[in-house]
Amino acid sequence: MPAAVCSNFVSRRPSFKTRAHRFGLTFLLVCWTLSTATQGQTIDEAFFESRIRPVLVQRCYECHNSAEQADGSLALDYRGGLLEGGDAGPAIVPGAADKSLLIEAIRFDGELRMPEGGPKLDQTIVNDFIAWIDGGAPDPRDEPPSADELAADLSWEAVRGRRLAAWQFSPPEQQPAPVVHAATFGSPPTDPNGLGTIDRWIGAGLEQHGLVMADEADRQTLIRRLALVLTGLPPTLDELERFTGGDRVSLDSDDWTRTTYVEAVDHYLASPAYGERWARHWMDWMRYADSHGSEGDPAIPHAYRYRDYLIRAINEDLPLDQMVREQLAGDQLEAPRINPDTGWNESLLGLGHLRMVQHGFAPVDPADERMRFTDNQIDVVSKAFLGLTVSCARCHDHKFDPISQRDFYAWYGILASARPALLTLNAEQESAAVIESLSRHKLALRRELAEAWREAVPTVLDTLAAGGDARLAALLDEATDVDHPLHAWRELRAKDESEQISGLGELTERWRQTVDARQAWRDVRYPLRWNFTDDQRSPVTSSTADWFRHGTGLDSGPVPAGHFEVPSEGDRVIASIHGPGEFSSQVSPQRNGVLASPTFKVDFDELWIAVSGRGGAQVRFVVQNYPRVIGLLYIGNTPQTDSPTWVRWDMSYWRGEEMHIEIATAGDQPVGTESESDRSWFGIMEVVGRDTDQPEPVLPGGGLPGALLLEGNAPSTGTLRAAYQDALLRAIDAWERDALSAEGANFLDFFVRTELLPTSLNDLPRSRDTLN
Repeated sequence: MPAAVCSNFVSRRPSFKTRAHRFGLTFLLVCWTLSTATQGQTIDEAFFESRIRPVLVQRCYECHNSAEQADGSLALDYRGGLLEGGDAGPAIVPGAADKSLLIEAIRFDGELRMPEGGPKLDQTIVNDFIAWIDGGAPDPRDEPPSADELAADLSWEAVRGRRLAAWQFSPPEQQPAPVVHAATFGSPPTDPNGLGTIDRWIGAGLEQHGLVMADEADRQTLIRRLALVLTGLPPTLDELERFTGGDRVSLDSDDWTRTTYVEAVDHYLASPAYGERWARHWMDWMRYADSHGSEGDPAIPHAYRYRDYLIRAINEDLPLDQMVREQLAGDQLEAPRINPDTGWNESLLGLGHLRMVQHGFAPVDPADERMRFTDNQIDVVSKAFLGLTVSCARCHDHKFDPISQRDFYAWYGILASARPALLTLNAEQESAAVIESLSRHKLALRRELAEAWREAVPTVLDTLAAGGDARLAALLDEATDVDHPLHAWRELRAKDESEQISGLGELTERWRQTVDARQAWRDVRYPLRWNFTDDQRSPVTSSTADWFRHGTGLDSGPVPAGHFEVPSEGDRVIASIHGPGEFSSQVSPQRNGVLASPTFKVDFDELWIAVSGRGGAQVRFVVQNYPRVIGLLYIGNTPQTDSPTWVRWDMSYWRGEEMHIEIATAGDQPVGTESESDRSWFGIMEVVGRDTDQPEPVLPGGGLPGALLLEGNAPSTGTLRAAYQDALLRAIDAWERDALSAEGANFLDFFVRTELLPTSLNDLPRSRDTLN
């Protein structure tokens, strides 16, 4: 490629790629400039102070000083120490660098190599020391420094200040283009005054090494090189004909360069393959992976979306600063980018690389595991965006760069607090509109169902009175507990009216005793307790407002009893009615959600969680942000029930550890997301961390006495049938008003789940239009 064309190409599209090219060229030119800087300089005390002393302080004083530590009996912090030397003799011989042990050591010529344990000094620094010693080794340090002076020289503030003075930490400055000779640019000679600044710098570098540019390539070769560089693919035959054939054959070199070549550059920059080619570089920098490695090599869910994000960003010529912000804090931007075609939050996808770390198989030391994968995140991000190995400061201040151990752990605190997760890409505005529409339809459906159920109550009671149904007989056989909705019917159905009335009184008294015991449990102070019901202000529970919520199904927070879902399959309009709690299906079971507690320390024996759910939703305890459910230590639970049940875990192994609780729908679990069910949902009612000498947690009941007493002012005093009619009507009315108690919800739910109340479209024709 001719030099003039190279300059034109680099300046046409100031994207992230162009900046990377310019940075690389600047780096090479600065290194070349530094390599020749010693030539012609006067070797005096000013030279020592600017070129020698900073290196001694930064690389030698720590181990070779006159106050605290002098390895090999050698002190390098004053002139006398250099001249006297240590166990091996004088460190320098003024005027004779080739006879000086110091030069032998920093050249790495023999077994003596300094700095010990570190890389060899840059050759320009070695050249400075040789020039200084050959020039007589001028050194104004007549006396050893005091302890305070040495401490000041070795303090991190001083070390960091000296390191920040290096050229790579200073803003680049405009430099005048060097003068070059026409012959450098090949045959026939080219006038260098007509070339761009970059070409003249390249020419000056060639002259330094006695080189000249290669002859200009033919046009097909230039197009082939251009296509390969920008897209990674050779040009097609049609492209070669377009840019080198036809009328373009007659163009002279300058005209072809100004028109056709520029057109070819724009053509390949606009190609989708351009983003695919250069996204590979980003993927290498950010160690792209589709799986986590280790035993089982679990897949990283949706990893490919990060790859596609990079391709889109580069093809759209996203500004570099915006791209960096998205990859470091894409979830914190006040104005994230929304994809106009998909409605996705593109900025969130920039964080995908943080998930691409190795996760071990059931590590026995989760704190070490967390340190390891967080350290990897810091290492990758700092190398990619800073060009620095910040992870080298994990155990001590960095040996070469202005990065302290404190800096490393500042980064660590940020990244270690970020939990591995999947984020929902849907724009909030779209989600809000859909939620509002679905909520209106569910409210209308609730009113229609309540009206139909009130009409159906006599039929329900006739069914109970008739008996003889095998399914009903099985339900009555199960109703042995006073909290079962059919327990009263089981016990009193065969008795006369007076016995039914007295029997209902006895059952009510037994129920009161159960309620008293349940209330006593609610007042217990457990080491850990969160209540997602209406008991939010209890002094013995913590607020659930501090839990983290993500997804489109958790906008409402905890809701009162009465929530329901519409089944996606079959002809049923409603499958169940829930008690109080928080549900990802509050609007629809098609909405997703991730609910996670604040971090807490395990100082109790058992962890109990009251959950419900379907479709592959999962609840788990998460130790030190380890994202997998695996082995005997990292366990979870997949609920398969519409009503809440207690999940109990023994915490004896984890005492003293930090953990949090996470509940996620099937497609939103950070690792092992195998189910893509679009009807996955979960509900949570309560979390308790208890010691074994404390009462076990309980759940609300659903018996007839509770439905009678809690859904009205006074219970019926009539027969068993009248009591059930009263309880059902009160529960239906309370449900329609969204004022149902937990016990009333359980009572009404039984009649819905068993289809004693009508739930199908055939029995509820008025609901068909609402559902459609």
